[in-house]
Amino acid sequence: AWLARMAGQDCGTAVVEVSSRALAERRTAGVEFDVAVMTNVRRDHLDYHGTIFNYRRVKSRLFEHLKPDGAAVVNADDPASKFVLRHLDRPVLTVGMHTPAELTARVIERHPCEQTFLLTAGDETAAIQTRMFGDHHVYNCLCAAAVGLLMGLELTTIARGLEAVDMIPGRLEPVVAGQPFGVYVDAARSPDTLAVALRSLRQVTAGRVICVYGADAHGDPSQRPLLGRVVERMAHRGVITSGHARGPQPLQIVHDILDGYDRPARAHVLPGRAEAIRWALSQARPGDAVLIAGGGGRHDRAGRSQPHGCDDRIVARQWLHEVGAHIDYEEERPRVI
Repeated sequence: AWLARMAGQDCGTAVVEVSSRALAERRTAGVEFDVAVMTNVRRDHLDYHGTIFNYRRVKSRLFEHLKPDGAAVVNADDPASKFVLRHLDRPVLTVGMHTPAELTARVIERHPCEQTFLLTAGDETAAIQTRMFGDHHVYNCLCAAAVGLLMGLELTTIARGLEAVDMIPGRLEPVVAGQPFGVYVDAARSPDTLAVALRSLRQVTAGRVICVYGADAHGDPSQRPLLGRVVERMAHRGVITSGHARGPQPLQIVHDILDGYDRPARAHVLPGRAEAIRWALSQARPGDAVLIAGGGGRHDRAGRSQPHGCDDRIVARQWLHEVGAHIDYEEERPRVI
C-alpha cells in the first residue's frame, strides 16, 4: 500500500527494509528489486523460525525478488555469506572490513563523536568522516556505498552523502545536554545487537560503561539469559528494567535475565524504566558512558510515537537538564559500583 501511494505520486526510487518474517509470510510477493542487500544474519528470531538454518534460508528469499538484471550485495565478513553465495546465481558485490571483498573499509581513527575510515572500491579510495561510530555503522556505510555504485553513482558523491548523515534515530543516538559523560539511546533488544552496541562504546569510552536494559515480554524467552550474560561481561554495571512493551510477569523476565549472570548480585534491578534511566545517569561520572538499550524512542511503521511506555531520550534529557546541570562533577567523588 505504501509503495502504491509512492508510485501514485511519481516517486521513482524506494528503499525498503524487509524483515525475515515478511519474507516468510511472502509479504513482498510481486515486488521486484534492482538491488538486494543482506547486511548480516545473526542468531535472532529463532522463536519464529525455529533454527538458524531456517532463518538463513528464509533471509535468502530476498534474492528471489531481484529483477532479471538485478544485483546482490553481501557482507563477506558474515559467516552466513558462504551459505548465500552457494545458492546465488546473480551478479554479486561483496563488502567487508576483515575479509577480502570488492568494497572494503578500514577505520583510521574513532572517537565518541566521530570516526574516520577509508572506503576502497577497486583502484578508488575515499576518506569518510562520519558523526557516528562503531563497526556496525561502517558496515551500513559499506552496504549503502555498494548500492550507490550499482546504481551508477560516483564514489566521491557517495562519500559526500555518507558524511551528510548526522545520526540514525535509535542507533547509538547521543543525548547531549552539556554533561561530561556520554549518554546513548539504542534500539538493541537481542543479545547480538546489544553486544555490538556495548563493544562500540567500550572502544571509545575512557571510563565505565553503564547499561540500562530489559527484555520484551513478548519476545523469545530463551534470549533473556543471553542478554544478562552479554551485559555482565561487556558493561561495568547493568541496570535491569522493564521493556517498553506491556506484558505479563515482569518479575519472571527479570529472573530469566539474571539466570545469565555468573554473579547476579552485580546486577541492579529497577522495574520502572524511567527510574532506572535516572538512577544510571546519577551514577555516571566524567569519562563514563550510559547506554539506554531496548527502546530508542521507537515509532510505529507510520512514524508515530508508541502510545505507551516512555521515550528514553526525553527521560534522559529531562534529568540532565533538571538534575545533572546542578551537579558539580569536579567536587563529587567517583562512586565505585
